[in-house]
Amino acid sequence: MKFFHVQNLNHAFAQRPTLNEFLQLLVAFQAKVQPQKQTLYFADFFAQVEKEIPQHKLSAQLKSLIALEQDDLEQGNINHLVNKVIFNEFESAPLNLTRSEFHEHTYDIHLVFSGKEQYIYQLGSLEANTQLEKDPVEAHDTIFAYNLPYLKTTYLNAHEGIIISPGIAHFAGFAVLAPEVVKKCVVKVDARYAKLLELA
Repeated sequence: MKFFHVQNLNHAFAQRPTLNEFLQLLVAFQAKVQPQKQTLYFADFFAQVEKEIPQHKLSAQLKSLIALEQDDLEQGNINHLVNKVIFNEFESAPLNLTRSEFHEHTYDIHLVFSGKEQYIYQLGSLEANTQLEKDPVEAHDTIFAYNLPYLKTTYLNAHEGIIISPGIAHFAGFAVLAPEVVKKCVVKVDARYAKLLELA
């Protein structure tokens, strides 16, 4: 896991220029378009970026990611991918430590644009007797875990984000003091794309 602030991306990801570029584009796109609720494949997101932010020229690395995704779509592999850019606006909920989730081959990027949310996670591996429940939709690549004993809580403020690797139990969207409106983006990246985006 890695926490970051949008004002410090050049320092936090100095050795990962493609990831830095992608995160910068998320911030710039949200500031320009102000999407409330929108879900896009990578190619669709970058097409909108080129329309809304024409002065930015996509790097060769991001263009190769788009090409790979298009090939996967044409070959029908997309059922096993979760490549999505999800802009959302919601009211944070009361803290619930009962159920968290993890992914087997998906990286998550959470980026809060406004509001404040409480975030729970467990860095350690799950115990053998952990109660698990698999999401029936295979493409979600989500396994729910119940009553984990070593959960930690932290906060994501406006302009802060976190990158979550596969296998780390987590859940976000909880109220800090009282429910408030949170605007954020969640990016889901299939592990096969992780190196292209410099997540792995």
